[in-house]
Amino acid sequence: MKIERSSGVIPVKMTVALETSKIISFNCSAGAALFVESGNGTITWYAKVNPDGEAFALYGVDGSPATTAVSEGNCFELPGALFACPYVVGEGVDLTGFISVSG
Repeated sequence: MKIERSSGVIPVKMTVALETSKIISFNCSAGAALFVESGNGTITWYAKVNPDGEAFALYGVDGSPATTAVSEGNCFELPGALFACPYVVGEGVDLTGFISVSG
């Protein structure tokens, strides 16, 4: 028996401002890792119902904001709260990299 998951890699560009960060489609994702090519700091995550809609502050099960501390040249697991959202967008770091998703 062979166990497989669908996966994909998408380029990511974030900025310190929510309005200029790339919106990321997270439909059907069950896990993800962020590979950081450039950028250091803490990403604060927001959820969107559709790409043109309002950005909602995203919180974890413990009530704290969904954030990810990142550093250049490393890979980071993304918060579980993201996987219930059709679209997500991050702010707080000028960052380029890739997200590898698993479905």
